[in-house]
Formats: sequence, C-alpha cells, structure tokens
Amino acid sequence: MKYVALLIIILTHQVTVLAQATVRGKISDPQGETLIGATVIVKDEPGKGTVTDLDGNYSLRLERTGTVVLVYSFLGFAPKELSVTLADGVVVQNVLLGDKSVEIKEFEVEAKARRSSDGYLDRMKANAPASLDFISKDVMLKTGDTDAAAAVRRVSGVSTVGAFVSVRGLADRYLVTTVNGGRVPTLDPFTVSGRVSLSLFDELMATASIVGQG
Repeated sequence: MKYVALLIIILTHQVTVLAQATVRGKISDPQGETLIGATVIVKDEPGKGTVTDLDGNYSLRLERTGTVVLVYSFLGFAPKELSVTLADGVVVQNVLLGDKSVEIKEFEVEAKARRSSDGYLDRMKANAPASLDFISKDVMLKTGDTDAAAAVRRVSGVSTVGAFVSVRGLADRYLVTTVNGGRVPTLDPFTVSGRVSLSLFDELMATASIVGQG
C-alpha cells in the first residue's frame, strides 16, 4: 500500500507540472516606447493577471494549457485582446498598444466676464464709441490706494480738485460718472451737473472699477 500511495503522489505531481505554462513579453506604444504599469488580465478570470515592470516586461504564470484570451490595457491606449496558445514551458507574446481615439461631441463653453479685471475693461475701451480710460480693481489692490480720489489720479489726463474729478481739456459739464455702466446723478445742487464727489465711492472700491469717459 505504501508503494501505491507513493505512485499516486508522483503521478499527481506530474499532472500539475504539465498543466502549468508561463506567458511573458514586452508591451510598447506605437513609437516603440515601453509601457510601465500596463495590465495583462485573463479575460475569463479577471482576478488573474499581472502588470509590466520598469522595462515594460511582464510574466504571467497560468495553471492551464490550451488557448487563453489575454486582455492588454494601459491608460490612454486602446485595450487589445489576444488569443494565446499555452504550451509546456514559456510562451513569448510581445504586444503593441495603439492610441485610443475619443470622439468629442459638440459643446459650448460659457464664461462670465469679471468686470473688475483689466482684460474686461480693455475690451470695453476698445469697443467704446467715445474716448475712455480706466483704473481697475486689480490695479487698486496692487497700488494700495486708500480712497477713490487717490486711485483715479492714476488715470492719464485726470486730476482731482478736492474730491471732484477734472479731465484735462474737458469742461466739467461734459463729465459723466457711472458705476458698472449706470449713471450716477450728483447730489450737490451747487455743483455742475455730471460732477460727483469721489467720497461716494470709497465704500464701493472693493467691488467697482473707476471708469472715466469723455
């Protein structure tokens, strides 16, 4: 009986050895560069697989013979399925993965203009029918002006008399003060129509840009 048991163990070991095969090779991209971390998975056994090493090489040991379908994949590349016939020993299967093409449907991109930015005011200046200059909120934050009168003096051709604005070469009656496109009427009956004290804007400097138009 001992001899019989020993014979059965030997036969079982031989069957196990015959049922094992290894698939190995290299995975590359269309330019011939090896792909690090590409996956190789048995299609009918998703839990059975391996990944390529730093040289793009892989080695997958399978306890079966016959034909098996392997799925090769890598991020950004089209996956590839190959049928590999397993035999006793090692089967070499090098794989070239192609670029993955993605069809993008038509789409629209919308963006809300930030009125305090130099870019928005530059476009306003270019499209304005009249002469226009500005100082934006972004510039105010960089220069550290403490009030509207100090900020507006940085506009070319503009000066202040007290808290009122004067534009070189332009009479006071032609001055118009607006906030974000809306005209601001004067509250002082003793001033010329259109002139507004800049002290009104000191509380608005955090949200508005100062625009002068002639």
